[in-house]
Amino acid sequence: MAADWEACRDSLYETANAFRLGMEGAGSEKLVLFIDCLMKVLQNTPSQDIVRLNSLLQEIFSAQARRDFLRIADLLEYTNILPPNRGESLGRDVH
Repeated sequence: MAADWEACRDSLYETANAFRLGMEGAGSEKLVLFIDCLMKVLQNTPSQDIVRLNSLLQEIFSAQARRDFLRIADLLEYTNILPPNRGESLGRDVH
């Protein structure tokens, strides 16, 4: 499980970096892979955290529709979409 968690964390940073560098295509592809990884890792997550995750994902998709790639990178890196350890809650407001 720890290896999956680390793979997701690496995927998160790769995705954020691609968007931060303006690599829309690569960022979008990596975002799909990150979300797939995230869903596997968070299978037993409490429902309140899943609601929070859904809200963050909606904000990411809205930023993608606006082509606001820096916002996507910021949301991925700074909202604790993937907390550093299993004991923390998902998500933190970033405005």
